Amino acid sequence: MFGQSSGGRLTALLVSLRTDIGCAVSTSGGLMQEAYFARKGKELGPNIVDPIDTIANIRPDPARRFFIVGDAFDTNVPVAQQIEYHKRLTEAGVEWIDVPEEV
Repeated sequence: MFGQSSGGRLTALLVSLRTDIGCAVSTSGGLMQEAYFARKGKELGPNIVDPIDTIANIRPDPARRFFIVGDAFDTNVPVAQQIEYHKRLTEAGVEWIDVPEEV
């Protein structure tokens, strides 16, 4: 499964809801919606699910590959959000995550 931008957010959400995804790629995904909206001076709406809040629902699966790709030059979705998402996934025990920290 692959998603770019909002599709990257949906990819992360689907990984938290399903167990049949063997490989997921989220590129420049809004993985921290509350932080995203705060940067724009807005509040997170009541119907928006924030992927970072669904990490606890992801079942560990050593066979799954989950790639998170960000761009240090992205001015809309800071790469720091992908790095923080990766950090929290690691803390939750989810394996097989790749995050480039530098370009």
